[in-house]
Amino acid sequence: MSSAKLFRANAEAAAEYHAQGWWGDDTVGSIVAARASVQPDGVAFIADGRRYTWAEYHADADDIARAILAAEPERGERIAVMMPDGPAVHAVFVGIERAGCVAVGIGARAGDREVAHLLNLTGARSLITAPEQHGRSAAELRADVAAMDATVDRHLLVGLDARVVDPALPGGVEIDPDCAFRPIHPDELFLLNSTSGTTGLPKCVMHTQNRWFYFHRSHHSSADGYTAYLFVRRVAEIYTSLARDNAAPAFLPRPADVVAREEAEYVASGKRDED
Repeated sequence: MSSAKLFRANAEAAAEYHAQGWWGDDTVGSIVAARASVQPDGVAFIADGRRYTWAEYHADADDIARAILAAEPERGERIAVMMPDGPAVHAVFVGIERAGCVAVGIGARAGDREVAHLLNLTGARSLITAPEQHGRSAAELRADVAAMDATVDRHLLVGLDARVVDPALPGGVEIDPDCAFRPIHPDELFLLNSTSGTTGLPKCVMHTQNRWFYFHRSHHSSADGYTAYLFVRRVAEIYTSLARDNAAPAFLPRPADVVAREEAEYVASGKRDED
């Protein structure tokens, strides 16, 4: 997989999805910027006792994008991200989007074998982590991954407060505070999300922003108004559709009496046991 090739959704399918109103023109980065402009002191996240505002989210993502761009990566270059959940990882993803690169999501608890596999699979040669990962320093992490035959040419460090700790730039190279961004289009690949690897080494799922947004909307519409058995079935139907590159089915919320009847019919039919 080339580290610099930027895939885009099929043009004909994307045009249809836009025409149907399923896809739009927003990205996570554009939404963050819009919220920061109208509600700068509004709370985007509450984590570890900290109230992380939209203005902070927007500014930190910009700083991360500038740090990435200072090394002049190609547009579409893969950048692996291995950080615990919290505001920082979200700022990193938006920073990568604004820099015109593709994030490779690696679980924060992934083992060295999985990390090395995903770096080699995706062609990522840049890695973003917190300064300390599983009790190891950045240098120790790179050495352990290198022992698994994976190369990290650039290791950016971002603190859990979402501030750039070390941009990992060569001597004499400085961050340009006025550099131009080149954000990912919502129909372009923005994320290679690694699977859990339950049947072997992790695989990667390709996501455009529009696919990502639609996936989450479908998730919510499947959950609203459903009880446990039907909820599990609806989520499974969404995953199956997306895995086959089909549009996810839309499930409208149901009145309580309708949900109760559908649940009883589902359980009585024996389909629950088949599922």
